[in-house]
Amino acid sequence: MLTHEALYIESEKKEKGFLKYMATERNFAASTQNQAFNALVFLYKRVLESPLENVRATRSRKEARIQVVLTR
Repeated sequence: MLTHEALYIESEKKEKGFLKYMATERNFAASTQNQAFNALVFLYKRVLESPLENVRATRSRKEARIQVVLTR
């Protein structure tokens, strides 16, 4: 039987893998990835009352938008 600590370690691995999958294979927008990451942080902090530590998953950055300037 697995202990609670072992379950947390296993679930952290899956969450890191999911965030990496979102960034590399599915090419989700940066804002979508940030929302998923923040949802995981909320889950661990507020619901499970256990800090989510050392999550360094691959995340994409927001693309820099070039401003369009119209002149006459």
